[in-house]
Amino acid sequence: MSKNPRGRGRAARRAGTAPAGRPARARTDRRPRARERAWVIAVCCALLLATGAVYGQVAHHAFLHFDDDEYIYDNPHVSSGLNWANVAWAFTAYHSRNWHPLTWLSHMLDCQLFGLRPGPHHLVSVLLHALDGVVLFLLLRRLTGALWRSALVAALFAVHPMHVESVAWAAERKDVLSALFALLTIAAYAAYARTPTAWRYGATLLLFALGLMAKPMLVTLPLVLLLLDAWPLGRFATGGRAAAGRLVLEKVPMLALAAASSALTFAAQSRGGVVETLEQTSLAMRVTTALVSYVRYAAKLAVPTTQAFYYPRPETATVLPALGAAVVLALATYAVVRLRRRAPYAAVGWFWYLGTLVPVIGLVQVGTQAMADRYSYLPSIGLFLVLAWGLADVARRWPAAQRPLVAAMGVVLCLFAVKAWAQTRYWRDGITLFTRDTVVVRDNLLGSRNLGVALCDSGRFAEAVPRFQRVLRTYPHDAVSLLGLGRALDGQGESARAADLYRESLRYKPDVAIAHYDLGNALLRQGRVAEALAELDAALALRSDLVEAVISRGNALSSLGRYEEAAASYAEAVRLRPSSAGARNNLGATLLRLGRREEAARQFAEVLRLDPTFAAAESNLGLMCLESGDTLGARAHFERAARLSGRWGPAGR
Repeated sequence: MSKNPRGRGRAARRAGTAPAGRPARARTDRRPRARERAWVIAVCCALLLATGAVYGQVAHHAFLHFDDDEYIYDNPHVSSGLNWANVAWAFTAYHSRNWHPLTWLSHMLDCQLFGLRPGPHHLVSVLLHALDGVVLFLLLRRLTGALWRSALVAALFAVHPMHVESVAWAAERKDVLSALFALLTIAAYAAYARTPTAWRYGATLLLFALGLMAKPMLVTLPLVLLLLDAWPLGRFATGGRAAAGRLVLEKVPMLALAAASSALTFAAQSRGGVVETLEQTSLAMRVTTALVSYVRYAAKLAVPTTQAFYYPRPETATVLPALGAAVVLALATYAVVRLRRRAPYAAVGWFWYLGTLVPVIGLVQVGTQAMADRYSYLPSIGLFLVLAWGLADVARRWPAAQRPLVAAMGVVLCLFAVKAWAQTRYWRDGITLFTRDTVVVRDNLLGSRNLGVALCDSGRFAEAVPRFQRVLRTYPHDAVSLLGLGRALDGQGESARAADLYRESLRYKPDVAIAHYDLGNALLRQGRVAEALAELDAALALRSDLVEAVISRGNALSSLGRYEEAAASYAEAVRLRPSSAGARNNLGATLLRLGRREEAARQFAEVLRLDPTFAAAESNLGLMCLESGDTLGARAHFERAARLSGRWGPAGR
C-alpha cells in the first residue's frame, strides 16, 4: 500500500478514476487536457490549410525537362506503373546516378493511379510535405511537451520559401518522402527510449532503412538521434560514461545501414560520372565552398530573398569569404556549447543543422553547384528549433516582449507564405523557371542551357539557338549544349547542320544514348537509312529502354520494306510504353501491310481509346474499311480524321 496519498491521486487521475471525495478536481483536470487536444487538432488543420494554400497551384504545373523526364515520363520502368519487373528494377538499378528504390516505387504508384498527368504527381508531393509538417509538430510536442514552440517550428517548415524546390519539383519527391521516414524514425526511437524493447528498436531500424531507400541524405540521422538523447530525451543525464557508451553502441546497426547506403550511392554516382575527382575539384575548393555554403544556407533560411534553381560554384577557392564563414561558424558553435546547460536546445538544433548538411555540403562534390535550396529541407528544422525555443526563453525573461514577439512571428510566417507562393509560380513550366534563373543569377550558363532545352521542348527553336550559343562561346566542348543546338537547328529543318553538331557532341561524350538517337533521326530525314539504323542500334545498345529510339528504328526498317522487323520494333516500343498511341498506330499500320488485319484493328482501337483525337488511327481504320468494301464505314472514319487533323488518308505518327 502506497504511503503517498498524492501519488495515489495522480495515479488514479492518470487511470481515469478520481479518488473518493474529490470529483471536482478530476473534472478540472480533464478540461485543460481537452482544451490542449483541441489546440493540437487546430494546429494540424492550420498546417494542412497553409500548405494547401501555398502549393495548391501545382495542380496546374507541368513536368520539367530536367530530371522529371528521367524519373517519370521518359522512364518506361516508372511510367508503366507497378509490376514485379519494375519493382525488381527499382531495387537493382543505378538509374539517374542514384539508388533510391522507395522513391522509384512512389513514382510508379503515381503512374499506376494517375498516368502521366503532371498535376496529380505534384499534388502527391504537396500531400507528403503537409504530412511532414504535421508529423514534425506532433513529434516535437510529444518529445518536449511544448505546444506553441512545436507549432512554430512546424509552421516555419511548412511555408518556408526554401522548401519550394523540394515540393514543386516532381523529381524531388525523394526529399519529402525521405523526410517523412526520418521523422517517423525519430518518433519510433523516442518510443524505444521511453520503453526499450526489441520490436521498438526493430521498428526504428526499419523506418530508417526505408528513409535511406527514399534518399541517402539521411546517412547522418543516427547522429541526430544521439543529439536527441542529450535533449530532450535526457538519456545522458544518468549513468555517466557507461550510459554514453551504451547510447553510442545503440547507433552501430544504424551506422552500418548508413554505410551500406553510402556505398551504394557512391557506386551509382561514380558509374554515372557525376562524382568529381580531386584533380577536377581541389580539396581547398571543396572546403572553402563548404564553409561559405553553411553560412549562405543559414542566411537564406533567415532572409530568403533571391532564390535560384542553380547556384554556380566559384571558379577558384574564395579564401577571404571562407575565413569569414569559418569565424562565424566557430563563434556560433562556441556560443551553443557554452549555453548547453542553460539552453540545451541550441546545441541540439545547431549540430542538427551542421550534421544533416554534411552529405551535400560539397566535401564529396557531385555536380557543379555550390548549394541548392532542396538540400536545406531537413537541416532547416535544426535552426527553426533554435529560433522557436530561443524566442520562448526571451519571452520568459522579459514578459513584456511576449506579445510583440508573437506579432512579429505572425508577420514573418505570412511573409514567408506569400514568398513561397510566389516562388512556386516560377515552377509552373521549364521556360518560366529557367528564364527566372537566368535573371537572378549572373553568368548562369547552366540556366541558359536549361532554358534552351525548355524552348526546344515547346517548339520555340529559333529562341533556343542563342541560348545554346551563349554557353558554347564559353565552353565550346560542352556536349549537352552541342546536342541542344543540334536539336534547335533540326527543328528548323536544318538536318545536315544538326547531324554535324550531334557528331561533335558524341566526340566529347560518346556514350550518350539520346545523342545517337538524335543523329539517327537526322540521318533518317536525309534518307541515309543504313547510317541511321547504325546510330539507332548504338543508342539502344547504350539504353535498351529508350522508347523513342525503338520507334525510330521501326520507322527506318519500314522505309526499307522490312515490315516484319519493323513490326517487332513497334511491338517492343508498345511493351516498353503501353500508353504510347503513336507506337501502337505505327504497329497497326505495319500489321496492316503484312495482312494481319485483325491484329491491326485491335491496335487502332486501342490507339483511339488512349487518344480519341488521334487522326491517323481514324484514317487507317478508314483504309481498312475501304479495302473490305465498306465504303460507308470508310467515309465515316475519313471524315472524323479530316475533322481532327484536316488531312485525308492513312498515316502513321
